[in-house]
Amino acid sequence: MDLNSLSTEELIRLRDKYGGDRLIDPLLAPAEHMDFARTSVQDNPLMALPIAAAAPLYYMAKQPMIMDIGKRMGLIGENATPSSIDQLFAAYRGIGQGLLGR
Repeated sequence: MDLNSLSTEELIRLRDKYGGDRLIDPLLAPAEHMDFARTSVQDNPLMALPIAAAAPLYYMAKQPMIMDIGKRMGLIGENATPSSIDQLFAAYRGIGQGLLGR
């Protein structure tokens, strides 16, 4: 199964079923980041720039020493996965797909 080709609804179902599984989360999170960026940019192409700027900031905010502060401030969800460069690159792939019509 190619997680990158799943719809938003299918990704939500997988998250509901397997969320919190330390083996599944690292595979599922990049697909979710890509889907979020793609659908946001498809809906409004002007979102490409803010998402492109926010992606590395979110990546940095999820670093172990900073993540707890972000959670306490409400910037990062309690169930957020640890940072991964795959998530960052997936967001940029999603932006490109959203702009180019996938």
